[in-house]
Amino acid sequence: MGQITALTKIKNNVKHDGFVKSPILAFYEFVKHDVRNRRGKLMTFLNLKEIPTREPVPGFKVRFIHSDNMTFAHWKIVKGASLPEHEHPHEQVTHVLEGEFELTVGNETRILTPEMGAIIPSNVPHTGRAITDCRIIDVFYPVREDYR
Repeated sequence: MGQITALTKIKNNVKHDGFVKSPILAFYEFVKHDVRNRRGKLMTFLNLKEIPTREPVPGFKVRFIHSDNMTFAHWKIVKGASLPEHEHPHEQVTHVLEGEFELTVGNETRILTPEMGAIIPSNVPHTGRAITDCRIIDVFYPVREDYR
């Protein structure tokens, strides 16, 4: 199946009232980001290895992808690294891909392992600590302008 046909099929899986009929739409939303080529044209596909890595907090290395409305953060976190308590107006969904990560949201602390995650509401204090080396994806809504 060609790329255009595949994307058309993905787009057609959305109901008119905005609800998703197919989980493949999540993939479509994931690859629609704000990465531009040398001519400034918006690109639809990307290779994470080509996105610059940042280290906003010691031990937390990240690559950011921004869509019009969301920010995806692909983290590599070293064992023992801690994220200071903070809050922000963005909703956040955290998904652990590898490792063990201790996450405190409000007054509740859990140890997250692969295939576990958390939903962090707007303006709720949270903090975290890598128990082992970790790979985590965070999704923020709306887009994190401070991470562009």
